[in-house]
Amino acid sequence: MIQRFIENRIISSLTGGKVTALFGARRTGKTVLMNEIQSKLSSSNKIISVQGDDLDVADILGSHRLSILKNFVAGYDYLFIDEAQEIADIGISLKLLTDSVPNLGIFITGSSAYTLEKSIAEPLIEQKKYLYIYAYSQMELSEDYLTAKRNLESKLIF
Repeated sequence: MIQRFIENRIISSLTGGKVTALFGARRTGKTVLMNEIQSKLSSSNKIISVQGDDLDVADILGSHRLSILKNFVAGYDYLFIDEAQEIADIGISLKLLTDSVPNLGIFITGSSAYTLEKSIAEPLIEQKKYLYIYAYSQMELSEDYLTAKRNLESKLIF
């Protein structure tokens, strides 16, 4: 797997009481990167990882009931939500979690940056960090200049 340049920034931003949001177009590797970060953190931490487009998850995280939210994350160090923009008013639930479960690190991804940013911007004024992922950069591909020049046309096409 190609080491993504942004991975270390994400890991260092995953602190209790904060939400790290990773935005990017479809097929840029958000879910793959989320899984890679999970595997690096999982040896000494408990992580709950969910899909925002799962209706059960959307019901729980969209409920805005603090007792339900706290029970959902009880015993975990991290909450990872892929496709978080699918959960109605997710920002309010994330605000409740950051305020009432201060040791919980939260990592969310979304391909609909406008929808997700709009949903979390107001409730999470101080508790969020936005990061963006793009297609692979030349630096991430670890090729020398000559190899990169020879492969450029193929990379641009495919």
